Amino acid sequence: KAEPVTFSCLVNFAVEMNDGVRAKIFFDALCKRQTPSIRAYMQMLRMQSKLKDADEAFRLLKDMEARGVGVDRLAINTALGACVNGNDLDKAKQLMSFAKRYHGDRLDIITFNTLLKGLALESRVEEAFELLDDMPRYQVAPNEITFNTLMDAAVRANQYERAWAALDAMRAQGFLPDKYTWSTLAKGLKRSRDKEKKRACHGLMQMIYEM
Repeated sequence: KAEPVTFSCLVNFAVEMNDGVRAKIFFDALCKRQTPSIRAYMQMLRMQSKLKDADEAFRLLKDMEARGVGVDRLAINTALGACVNGNDLDKAKQLMSFAKRYHGDRLDIITFNTLLKGLALESRVEEAFELLDDMPRYQVAPNEITFNTLMDAAVRANQYERAWAALDAMRAQGFLPDKYTWSTLAKGLKRSRDKEKKRACHGLMQMIYEM
């Protein structure tokens, strides 16, 4: 009979070959013999991220919790990434609520930025800004990616004033705009007649390329 370590190796090989079907077969066989290691769980979470399978990623995370395997930042972020990559924002928000409830001390800026990306893709501006306001509760500080993603959410929703408000907040935090900032704001100005904002965007572009 194959030992558990054999099935762990088979899981690794299947994931490396992007064979999700065999990876699950070997992982299920491993689960029947013993509690998988966090390494085995992480391999399966990476597989679900590739497959964009939000349901299975969330199930794996809850199974880790139930079996007493340490759920760390990487596991949370990988599972959340699978939800966002799979365009399942509702599942992503459920996973975030689960993480906040049981592992609030393990959330980091990657966690918040991953969910923020999903919100931006669906132009859910209010929820995006609420997420920004929620960060201090978990001792997480925003970064440049956070503000650039907020601007993207606002521009996608045709809420250009909020995009420029995110720029002001970015500067207030001591971050300098970059080429992503400029390109995002420039997209919004294509449909705007605000000459002042267009001049400001042009000045922003000059500042960035002179840096």
